[in-house]
Amino acid sequence: RDTLFEQIQEDALWFEIIQVSPEDIDKYNIYRADQLAMEQIAIHSNAEVVLTDAMPLLIEGREIIPLVKGDQKSISIAAASILAKVTRDRAMLEYDKEYPEYGFAKHKGYPTKQHMEALHTYGVTKIHRKSFGPVREEYMKIKLF
Repeated sequence: RDTLFEQIQEDALWFEIIQVSPEDIDKYNIYRADQLAMEQIAIHSNAEVVLTDAMPLLIEGREIIPLVKGDQKSISIAAASILAKVTRDRAMLEYDKEYPEYGFAKHKGYPTKQHMEALHTYGVTKIHRKSFGPVREEYMKIKLF
């Protein structure tokens, strides 16, 4: 993926990456926060036609085509997926330096057994989405005491 990430950045006519904060996800929910980020990118692109991976967007004056399994049907969506995943993975590597006890480099933030044990042992960090079930439960325990 890293090689493709670099190649996509070199060869793409245009791209933009927006990272959605844990606070925005907690505020809007993950679906709406992602949708808002995609709408921003679509507006910045000035594209008349916008393809998404099954995500409807609310942009006036644009043709929006939400494709189910879009990353399998469109090279543009597949490329955007690679940019997103590599960006997330690189962010997790940086978070691993800040919070090595959580093992972000290994599980990339997914709710693995190791991650859940670290969350229980060390608590919730600023990068955790407090609206996510297991994190919310730990966060509520902390707030109660």
